[in-house]
Amino acid sequence: MSSTAHDRVILEQFTKQAIPFATAPIHQDGMDLIRAAARLTQADEVLDVACGPGLVACALAPHAGHVTGVDLTPRMIEEAAVAAARLEVNNVTWILGTATPLPFPDASFTVVLTRYSFHHFADPAAALTEMFRVCRPGGRVVVADLSIPAPEGLRFDAVEQWRDPSHVHALAPDELRQLFARQPVAELDEAAFGLAIELEPQLTRSFPVEGGADKVRRAYAESVEGDTLGIETRVVNGSMWSTWPVRVIGATKVR
Repeated sequence: MSSTAHDRVILEQFTKQAIPFATAPIHQDGMDLIRAAARLTQADEVLDVACGPGLVACALAPHAGHVTGVDLTPRMIEEAAVAAARLEVNNVTWILGTATPLPFPDASFTVVLTRYSFHHFADPAAALTEMFRVCRPGGRVVVADLSIPAPEGLRFDAVEQWRDPSHVHALAPDELRQLFARQPVAELDEAAFGLAIELEPQLTRSFPVEGGADKVRRAYAESVEGDTLGIETRVVNGSMWSTWPVRVIGATKVR
């Protein structure tokens, strides 16, 4: 699928997912690790790439000078503006735009970050290069995303595409590290956490392909023995749960 065609899939999915995504309680998890990786100060000019409904931007804004959120989906930008107004966060700006390329000049920000976006990108290496381009030397670049080693991650990709057609690939930890290794980096930090997710509410918030929900249910059930999807599928009190591993990597741009 071309990048343009995939962007259309993202627009379709995230226009529908804007409100469910914004209100899902799990999306507050790991915020402290992202803030720590960014090494935020009150002087920082922050860019949140693929900001979605503004959850990260609004959470970090009290700890920064200013935060700009950029996203491809107009409906997400609308939700971000609503969230900022509700939370009385005033030091944020919302921009409609792409991740590749980012609509900003070189060295525009002291911190550039993204959360839960790389597994949707057709070319995550290009996205990271853009993040480093708009970051100032000495600034921080942070990626937080679902990260599953192969071969489990490849099986997960196939199943997740039934639930969310905008999913491309959950990069393994080594793949994420290799992307950063190609950039001018120093002081690389790494942390991890897990997102505990109950399957049925997640499917309710999603817009699977036709017949996809039942395929996901079967695949999760088959993964309970042996963790073949790499997400710790399990049955708790009759409900299917999983824990999605998230990797947070932050690095300093050296030039």
